[in-house]
Amino acid sequence: VYRYAYAVENRWRRKKGGGKQARQKVKHYLGKVHSFPPAQEIAFFSFMGIEEAKKEEYLRAATAKRLVKALVEWELAAHKAEGFSVDFSSGAVLKDGKPASIAMNEGMLNTFTLRRLLVFKAGNGDEETGYGLAKAFVEAGIRVPEDVFVSVFGKAVGTAPDTMLP
Repeated sequence: VYRYAYAVENRWRRKKGGGKQARQKVKHYLGKVHSFPPAQEIAFFSFMGIEEAKKEEYLRAATAKRLVKALVEWELAAHKAEGFSVDFSSGAVLKDGKPASIAMNEGMLNTFTLRRLLVFKAGNGDEETGYGLAKAFVEAGIRVPEDVFVSVFGKAVGTAPDTMLP
């Protein structure tokens, strides 16, 4: 049995006699779902080849997009998800040239969730922005070490020298 992922839009309509009924409309095909349980536990900074003493320097110097790219590569390596191409300039996740979704952790990495991370914009307040950013990472199936999340968050709200958008 194969699973496929779609982005859907929900519309609520009133039913005759009261109540509401959901109608779903398919917006995008996100690809065949490929599941990978965690194969190995690798620390993020060890995977990146960064020593403990140079963590803060790396986080300060890296752009938010570079950190997101590193986190995606780290998760793919930890799940031994091979044969996929991830284009970070367009945000596409492909397998054999076709759209693909990779089920990892509590979410799915696909073109839709990757693009949401790459073009993330700060909300009205820090709490809303933090919640939105955390939700985007979870929905994409990306675990984020706390210090890396704080760095990406700081860059998203503008308290760091870099912002998410180019």
